[in-house]
Amino acid sequence: MEPLQRVTAPYRDGARVPSRPAASARAGGELDAYITLSLEEPAAARSLHEAVSTLPACADLAGLLPQVIESAMTFMDTGFASVQLVDPGHGALVLVAQSGFGPGFLDHFAVVQDGSSVCGQAAREGTQAVVPDVRDESALEPHWDAFRAAGVRAVQSTPLVDGSGRMVGMLSTHTPRPRLPSERDLLVLRLYSRFVGAAVGRLLDGTCHDADGAGTVSTPASGLGTGPAQAASRLGRSMSEAVNRLLSAGMSFAEVQALVDDPLAADRVRTGVEEIDAAIQVIRMAMLEHVAPGSG
Repeated sequence: MEPLQRVTAPYRDGARVPSRPAASARAGGELDAYITLSLEEPAAARSLHEAVSTLPACADLAGLLPQVIESAMTFMDTGFASVQLVDPGHGALVLVAQSGFGPGFLDHFAVVQDGSSVCGQAAREGTQAVVPDVRDESALEPHWDAFRAAGVRAVQSTPLVDGSGRMVGMLSTHTPRPRLPSERDLLVLRLYSRFVGAAVGRLLDGTCHDADGAGTVSTPASGLGTGPAQAASRLGRSMSEAVNRLLSAGMSFAEVQALVDDPLAADRVRTGVEEIDAAIQVIRMAMLEHVAPGSG
């Protein structure tokens, strides 16, 4: 069984992903960051919006993940990238998609179960981890041979978190030379990962197609009741979708603001964006209070 099918099977069987409160606590603020990006780096904001706009059209993970890999490599100007998904059985990160790596690297990082790697550190902390030169980090010594064989010197890993604060995976990029990415590039990848996490979470929850695109995944008839767990799951997905729609609308308004020369008009657009951001925060608070406890 391929890694993608193997790691997604427990989700279809209703297994729970280990709770990661750090990811939930750090969620939020994307729209405000995007406003700043659209004003200071309009070209980067447009590229981000274009990449995000295609995600909802992906009907399965097999179609989504290669697109995510390509976008991440474009944003970070590299030919190496990987996506891992969280195994809901024990919380390990399972490598399911990649570009640029050979068998040795793939075998070494096939399953990451601790925090000794860059991606493991990002998972443990629930936030983006950046290592400009892996050879300068003694904690990464167990992985030096794998990095050297693959020609990797720098790594960044960004958690993929769905709308309810659940960490569902990791998006990593690698470069062959030591490099500290710019704050702009890291911000773009964090913003992009927010939408990727929501898309991955939607597909893992079985609202569309299964991992190999063979058919629709649905809850068995006996599980379609109105119990608290099912209701919380449906509410979580609905609220996550609402957040994504609001973020998309806010991103569009932010782009408009970057093109407006009239200060008064620009202020009115910004006020509208701030209202959208406030609505997002209200929804997120409700999700943390009513959805997360019932699902953990």
